[in-house]
Amino acid sequence: MQGISRPLSLLLSLCGVGIIGTARWSDAQAQDSHRPASQISADINTALRAVPPYPLAIQLDGRYVSQMAREMTNPLQHLVDLYAEFEKAAPADRLTVREDKCLALVRLALYENKDALQSLTDASASAVSSEAVLGKAGLMMYQWWRSPLSPQTQQSKQQQIAINFESLARANSRDDLMVMAALDMARYQSSSDVLSNSLRDLVEQDLSSPAAVKYRHQLYKVGRPFKVSVNVLGGKTVSTADWKGKVVLIDFWATWCGPCKAALPKLISLYQADHSDGLEVLGISNDNSMPALRDFLAGNKDMVWPESFDPTGPGGWNGLSPQMGITGIPTTFFIDRKGVLRDIEVAYLDEDLLKKLLDEEATPQPATPVDSPLAPPADSPVATDSQAAPQPATQPAPPADSPEKQANALLAIANSYISADRPDRARDKLNQLLEKYPNSTAAPKARDLLAHLAD
Repeated sequence: MQGISRPLSLLLSLCGVGIIGTARWSDAQAQDSHRPASQISADINTALRAVPPYPLAIQLDGRYVSQMAREMTNPLQHLVDLYAEFEKAAPADRLTVREDKCLALVRLALYENKDALQSLTDASASAVSSEAVLGKAGLMMYQWWRSPLSPQTQQSKQQQIAINFESLARANSRDDLMVMAALDMARYQSSSDVLSNSLRDLVEQDLSSPAAVKYRHQLYKVGRPFKVSVNVLGGKTVSTADWKGKVVLIDFWATWCGPCKAALPKLISLYQADHSDGLEVLGISNDNSMPALRDFLAGNKDMVWPESFDPTGPGGWNGLSPQMGITGIPTTFFIDRKGVLRDIEVAYLDEDLLKKLLDEEATPQPATPVDSPLAPPADSPVATDSQAAPQPATQPAPPADSPEKQANALLAIANSYISADRPDRARDKLNQLLEKYPNSTAAPKARDLLAHLAD
């Protein structure tokens, strides 16, 4: 099969982004290691840069498992070995690499690496609490992302995983690993928006680690309503709220950023093709020179969308960038027709997602929605792997969850909570169903269950 070409993968490198700080740990902490912790830390940074920079969505996509195994296994295994060495060299700081170690092991396990899967299984039985949590959470993430036999099987499996994960997370509510795992499962390969938002609710309402507190105060959250207003060139103010009913891409970029400029022809092409179908683009320039930006726009007259210039952020970046957590460009925010932030992609423009968002309003919802992934187009950066599960080349993009589907999903989750002897959570989901979908076919069943739980 034809994979991502090396020139294209080089375009995925970021402008202005560091990996992790080096020499953060004191050499005096080194124990049971032949090398100082600072040297291992520097090697970790080097190894991170050697990992092919595929977006995580592609790394976790079952269609590309053989390609990812070929290209990712050795770099990830090297990282896991370095993390283990660092944990021995600086045991007081071992938690600083724990989340990265967990995700690396999960990805290796998904690429059919039996040693990584065994490492997660062994960790889950560890007498050390932090290791046991890593192993249990990692195994749940592995099962969540593992390719399903069918959409129905996937949804049923993920409903049970979500319940088990909630019990683990609530018992370890001050553990940042729980936040990472919940948000990554919510964002990638989830079988329904209801399940995704249930995991985000868990982080926002029930967890109390530093990462959870940070998430609660975050201005932008994938899967949540999102709007922003900025002043643009020409003296106008543009608000994404004015574009509700349209699909909006917010492009954080700069004229000095090579990958940003390399990505512009594709963005211009998509805008020209899909603007009439409801696509809008808002540019957020991170230039600190107005003449440089004006000269660039004058030479690229197809960039007709509104452009913000506000060099009040650190380093002369746009003042909106730090508010939105932007540390590398190009970064793209995807906002759907309902004004919900659906994804954030760094150095990658997900055309499949854009097509899905554009089709959501225009495509009638079938009685039984299609949940299988869209096969990549012929010019996709990654070709479908012949060794992965076969996907019909003409398969349509999955439609948005209909109200009936979301109501039924809430009902199924509530029933799972009842089976797990968690009536409190079941009542929450049933009340949520009745509040959002009072006229759905699932509503009478929800009322009956609530009455039964009240007895």
